[in-house]
Amino acid sequence: MIFVLQQAGFRMYSEYCNSHPMAIATLQELYQHNSYSKFFEACRLMRGLIEIPLDGYLLTPVQRICKYPLQLAELLKYTKTDHPDHAMITEALEAMRAVAVLINERKRRMESLEKLATWQQRVDGWEGEDLIETSSQLIHQGEAIRVTSGMWTNNIVLFLFDHQLVYCKKDILKRNTFVYKGRIHLDTSEVINLPDGKEPALGVTVRHGIKLYSCVRDKWLLFCCRSAQDKTRWLEGLAEERRLVAQDLRDGLEFAPAARHLARMAAARCYRRPPSKPRNKTYKRGNSDITTEASRTPPISRTNGMSSTSVHGSTHSLGRRVGTWFTFGGNKKSRNLGRAATLQTVVHPS
Repeated sequence: MIFVLQQAGFRMYSEYCNSHPMAIATLQELYQHNSYSKFFEACRLMRGLIEIPLDGYLLTPVQRICKYPLQLAELLKYTKTDHPDHAMITEALEAMRAVAVLINERKRRMESLEKLATWQQRVDGWEGEDLIETSSQLIHQGEAIRVTSGMWTNNIVLFLFDHQLVYCKKDILKRNTFVYKGRIHLDTSEVINLPDGKEPALGVTVRHGIKLYSCVRDKWLLFCCRSAQDKTRWLEGLAEERRLVAQDLRDGLEFAPAARHLARMAAARCYRRPPSKPRNKTYKRGNSDITTEASRTPPISRTNGMSSTSVHGSTHSLGRRVGTWFTFGGNKKSRNLGRAATLQTVVHPS
């Protein structure tokens, strides 16, 4: 069956689904110019197409890939087990579900890339390559005490990403802002669980300490957690980081330069958006009631970056809940998902 033979080819839908929100946002900007609007309409008339805007056609591939698993599941439901095509349909359904899982995971990681790029713009004094050149998701974060040499210590905020650990300081002058202090590349580093007591290399007494040593760069980072439970969470987070990196390597999950470029563009859109104007109010003479002229619906915020305030040992603090392209189910509502999606013609900016 074509679904089994072309399973690898269906992976290209992942790139299209990831690029679709940015394409729609760009199209909405072009629609603001009368010349582009007339050009798109002229192209539609020349082709003799029905009156559906261009963004409706751009949505079609997304709807199509969503329908395949649902249609195959429906076909399998009405195919007898002793039918010669039953095994082939089952294999095709498993193949398309695997493609669906891949697309959902890459969509989630693409949204995570955008949030990481947005977060980096709020870190002052950033040095070296961009965060998204190496990492694609936040694993753990929290406050700790960094031990440098002798009796010198300072408070830092640690952000554990895949492949690297970034440590910053809170900016005492700017609220909700961090100052970049450094990073440790975990691919070439060793995690050392320090026992409570005197640390031989520095000659200082540590408690709830963890040491990261990079043998390639000959660089180390020693930090003390606030409690034994906090230290356990950090050790588990560091172990989870290694597991996720190995899993991505097995799955072949990597991002092309174009995907990182899209993430930077999305982050720039969020960061440059001007603040919402205050609502206009009209005061009526002789009446103490205040009539609000503006809409009562609050503006939708497109800022989906990492929270810079909730850093006390939180995990996966990447803002809003990430949705998926696919929903599997055997009920009538799930089976009608594809048919309902085709009626959507209004495009919301991402």
